[in-house]
Parts: sequence; structure tokens; C-alpha cells
Amino acid sequence: MTMALPRRGMSLSVVTILLALISSTAACDKVPWLEPAFNGVRLVPPLAMPNVVWQRSDGAPFDFAKETAGRVTLLYFGYTHCPDVCPVQLMNLATALRSLGADTTEKVRVLFVTLDPARDTAAVLRNWLRGFHPEFIALRGSSASVNDEVKRLKLTPASPQDSSASAIGPAHASAVVAFGRDGFAHFIYPEGTNPAQWRYDLRKLLRDSVP
Repeated sequence: MTMALPRRGMSLSVVTILLALISSTAACDKVPWLEPAFNGVRLVPPLAMPNVVWQRSDGAPFDFAKETAGRVTLLYFGYTHCPDVCPVQLMNLATALRSLGADTTEKVRVLFVTLDPARDTAAVLRNWLRGFHPEFIALRGSSASVNDEVKRLKLTPASPQDSSASAIGPAHASAVVAFGRDGFAHFIYPEGTNPAQWRYDLRKLLRDSVP
């Protein structure tokens, strides 16, 4: 490798610092200070995976600790009658995962937890979620348990639902909570995160044990 001579006017101290930085990263495959940041909003401190057992849409129990161990896990709370935010978030995620391939999909869990269990029966949840991606997992839990986790994860609790038949459903937080392979949520991803941003961050989350 050839190195250009310092430009006229560049101080020797600046050159010394640059040489030290290059030397310290010569054996690395990336230059950390040049790498773009994550697209999600960092959680400080990170939050632990839910320590609960809820129910899959096929009736089988879903133990969060066991089912997500060693995987990147994306957790989203919503409901099937949501007219806009839920479908967009899930479609963007599905598009990103398909573009990353089956090997990546096997290392990622996408969990959708209903906030409207009265209407989101197991069959409704299963059929609706499969329309986005066959590997997405639909979950149901008691309202008290689900609401407790929403609050613990620093999300905005769902508003009380209108009991009228014409009501769409409760207003709710639109963020996806992203857990690393270490079992802690390091980032949340707001509404509007696009497939390209998801692809980039999923690669990083899978590569780094603790982002």
C-alpha cells in the first residue's frame, strides 16, 4: 500500500494521529468510525426479553426465553384490524427478510402480539399474519400480561378500546422492539423504517453479539 505524503500546511501532530488510527485498525475488516449508525433508536439501558409464556395461534405455548435464545427477535404489538401502521411495519419487515434469504430468516424471530384478543382469535391471527410472511409468529396473552410488558418495554400503552362494533381498534405504539442475540432489547424501530434500513440493521444485529 502506498501512502500519500502530508499536504503542505498539515501539522505533524495531525499526521501522527491519523497514522496511529490507521495502524490500530489495520487488522480489522471495517473502520468503526466510518460505519453508519443503527437506524433504530438506542435503548439505554437495554431491556430484557419478556419472561412470560404466551400462546401461539396453533394453541401451543410460547416460552419467550426458550424460543428466542440465540436469535435476533423483533417484537411488535398490534391488531389485525389496524388500518395502516401494523400492515406497513409488517410488510417492510417481510420485504427485508425475503431479500436477505432463508439463512437469515432462520436466525430471526418476528413476533406479533395482539392487543385486541376479543376479535383476534387464533384463526384470525394465523391467517392474517401468514399474508405477510409464513415465518412470522402470532401470539396471544392475557390483557393484563400483555399490557404489563408493553409498559415495561417503555412503549405507549394502548388506549381503551371503543366497544362499538364499528370501532377499528385501540390506538397503540407503532414501534418494533429489537432484541439482540444476547436476549436484550438494544433498539426500537419507529413507524416508517423501510426495508433497506431493516436489511442493514438486521445484518449488524446478527453479526454483533452486543451492538
